[in-house]
Order: sequence, then structure tokens, then C-alpha cells
Amino acid sequence: MCLFLSSCAKNEDRDADILFEKVYVIDNKVFGISAEKTNAKATTDGINKAITKAKSEGYNTVKLTKGDYLIYCVNESDWYATDGIFVPTNMTLDLGEAKLYVEPNNEPHYALIQIDHAEDATVRGGHIIGDRAQHANKSHSQGYGIQVIASRNVKIENVKIESVTGSGIIFTTYVYMSFHGKFPSKNVKVTGCDISDCGKHGIYAIENKGLEISDNKIHNIKGGIDQYAIDINPNSAWKSVMQNVKIGNNTIENCNGGMRLWGGSDIEVYENHFENLSIFGIHCQRVRIYKNTLTGTGTIYISASSENGLSEDYCIPTEGDMKNICNNKITDYSTKTNNFTCP
Repeated sequence: MCLFLSSCAKNEDRDADILFEKVYVIDNKVFGISAEKTNAKATTDGINKAITKAKSEGYNTVKLTKGDYLIYCVNESDWYATDGIFVPTNMTLDLGEAKLYVEPNNEPHYALIQIDHAEDATVRGGHIIGDRAQHANKSHSQGYGIQVIASRNVKIENVKIESVTGSGIIFTTYVYMSFHGKFPSKNVKVTGCDISDCGKHGIYAIENKGLEISDNKIHNIKGGIDQYAIDINPNSAWKSVMQNVKIGNNTIENCNGGMRLWGGSDIEVYENHFENLSIFGIHCQRVRIYKNTLTGTGTIYISASSENGLSEDYCIPTEGDMKNICNNKITDYSTKTNNFTCP
């Protein structure tokens, strides 16, 4: 079933001309897709075939009808996308009211939706449910709802993600950079999502140039050590690829850890609400943390460690219109350079 919609939208990232959305609504029967939570491999293959067909016919949006979809998404490696649903360049995957379930497995690596070396790709709507409760090996922490690898101009909007073994959303690339000379992801926006009950992180960013995380609710991220609602944590060999990050207007509650900034530069953290949770910073440069609310035991702590680079130039206002509301202590051990100013 095909549906044509001519809605106008401006691509702000590339300042492009007016674009028109041409929507392809998947006919499940044509592609052998089950919307009754059965036949995972056939369903997954069918969705990917429908996306490929839609793209070949000039559509830029594919939409799933309401239903329960069981998805086969085991990866051969944590860093190589081999299965799941793939969103290609110049394509929006509109999940609508669909529920997508990870087929229960006992493998260490999976990602239900993959955006792999794509440009101008969007995922919106829908509900992703992982297999955390059924996963036999409770030590596995590399199962993801959405994985973005070395892609540009990506949007993840209004997606509900829960119960994966690892991170709800992950951004990664450094193995590709090392062995294939690829680029880090650039201009990525995660907005309006609800992420919960994941085994490792809500959102985990290993690399990015131009990342925006805004207006999301992240909750119930707990069950083990080293868990954060939002973890900005580039690999030590690639810290230069984490740049220009904006994290604002998110609600974070009932998690083991709030937010960790473990490397990167030019980062803004603003107007977030943390329920009894903290912000921890280390090895970052040019960071502004302002107008956040940290209730109860929440703290802001910036380490001075220089093992992988100094913490430099943190701006954490405690007075005026930009101040943080923090009932506990704010500690800033960052080094201030000669040109540093805190507005």
C-alpha cells in the first residue's frame, strides 16, 4: 500500500530547499511480515525488503501499520551491524503505533534498529521492547534499541524504548575509524523519547560531532554498576571526536547514575531535571552546566584528573538567572585557562 503526502519541511542541518515527504505504508502480506509477534526472521527480512523497495521507487518515508512485530536482530559483533532493521540514507522510518520486540536470545550483541553509515535518516514513533527479562546471561550489556554508526544528519524522535540488555540508544564509530577510515557521526538529534529499564545506559555516546539530546524522559536505568541515564564517554584514543554536545530539558529519575561527561569539548548541559541524581564530569573542556534542577541527594562533581586530559573551563553558575538548583554540594576542580569566562 502506497500513500503520497506532500508536506513541506526545511532541512536545517543542510539548509536545503523545500522537501516533500512521500510515504510508503508497508503492506505486511506482500512482504511476509507478521504483525502478531511471530516469525521473527521473516518479519525482519520483510521490513528490510519493503524499505529497499520504497527507496528504489523514490519514497523517503516508510511507515509500519499498528501491530506487534517480533524482530531478529543479533549482531555478529558489537561494532558491526549485521541484523535488525536498517534505515538507509534519505529515509524516515515511521513506526507509528507499532510495537517492535527483540526476539529473545542469549547473544551478547544486538540492535533492533541500525543506522549504519547513512545520511539524512530518521526514526520516529513506535515502541521498542527488548529481551532483558528473558535474556539468560545477565552479564550481557551490549543489546541496543537503536544503534547509530558513523552517520550524519540523524533524528530519533518520540520513540519509546525499554528493557534492552544494554543501552536504549548508542552512538559509535571508532573501530570503523581505526580500520576503515570512516567518519564520526555528525548532527544527531534525540528528542521526545521515553527510555526505561535498560541494563546499561539510557543514551550512550561514544563519539559525535554535533549531538543534541533534548526533551526526553529517561528512567529506571538500574541493575548493575557503571550505569547512567546519559553517558558521554568517548574512547580514550578518540576524545577529539566528541564535540559540540547539547543536553537540555530532559527528565531523569530512578536511575543508578544521572549523567557522566567523560571526555569531549564544547558541551552544554541545561534545564534538565534530576531526581536524586548527579552530574559527574572529567576530562572535558569548555563545558557549561546551567539552570539544571538536582533534587534530594543530587550533586555536581567535576574531577581534576589528568590521566586522559585535564578537566578545563567548566562554567557552573551558582548565582543569578543561570544558576543551578542543587540541594547538595557543587564541586568544581576544573582548570581555568587564561581566556575562560563564565557568563
